[in-house]
Amino acid sequence: MVHGGFFNRVSNTFKMMKSCLDVLKKDRELILFPVFAAISVAIFVLIISAGGYLDNLDTEQGGSLAPLILLIFGANFLIVFFNSALVSAALERLRGGDPNVKSGLSHAIKHIHHIFFWSIIVTIVAI
Repeated sequence: MVHGGFFNRVSNTFKMMKSCLDVLKKDRELILFPVFAAISVAIFVLIISAGGYLDNLDTEQGGSLAPLILLIFGANFLIVFFNSALVSAALERLRGGDPNVKSGLSHAIKHIHHIFFWSIIVTIVAI
């Protein structure tokens, strides 16, 4: 018989949700990371769209999928970057520290090369 079972998993889920809410109550600025991600992706999409790069994606008529792939990669990179900053700040809080937006972003910047390569992998899988 498997130890734990369904009800233990449900119980663990609620404990994790409570921990997450406790972290957000202590550090309300952590909610800014998803907001920054959404805003930066929206700006990136607007720049790519306004430049007309997505106008001719039909490869049968000489178009290229490169702008679309760049768009997917850029959006993935921005999302992973801000998610990494959020996770870093949340872990800092759980370890007893006092994180802020700057500490989360600086940790993500320190690992930007990992974020870059992970975004390539995510983009390849998305395509």
